[in-house]
Amino acid sequence: MDNSERYERLIEYLPEVYARSPEMQGILKGEAPLLDQFEKALEDVFNQAFVETATWGLEKREKELNLPYDPNLSYEHRRQRILMKENSIKAATIKNLRDLANIFSEPKTVEVLTILNEYAFRTKYNLDHLINYKDMVIAIEEMKPAHMEHVVGLNVTDDLIIEDTVTYKMKTYHKVHEFKVGMTPIKHVEGGVLP
Repeated sequence: MDNSERYERLIEYLPEVYARSPEMQGILKGEAPLLDQFEKALEDVFNQAFVETATWGLEKREKELNLPYDPNLSYEHRRQRILMKENSIKAATIKNLRDLANIFSEPKTVEVLTILNEYAFRTKYNLDHLINYKDMVIAIEEMKPAHMEHVVGLNVTDDLIIEDTVTYKMKTYHKVHEFKVGMTPIKHVEGGVLP
């Protein structure tokens, strides 16, 4: 709202006799810019209450969640990390997993599907919508129960052209019924390089 709009709004609140007074008009014209500054400052403080709109308030949230402060990261990336950490603390229900996965997708269209009798679940993303694959995998690994396997499904709408080498590593975990005393959770690790 510019100063003239603010001034007009303030004049409307006054009784007619004051609204016509040159002294009162001068006072209101002088205070209109101050009220604009106050309103902007108030809105900025209000925005810090929500991760999605916070800027200078992100550092406090990062401290509360024991996240390292990195001034080189964008606000959007820092918000993602905070939301990831806050959501990974919740129980690993389908809804909570979907909410966590949607932090890394724009628009929020991730599907979470259970794979029956496999102790696994699949998150399905459209490759064009996925924002940050690495952090998404870390966040879901932190939230999911250790005995469950997370499978990432990527939908590709266009031809996929790999212009560089891609290194991949897949871990397969033992199922609950396979465990014996002294075993590690990882059954085997498979990886390679795609040309």
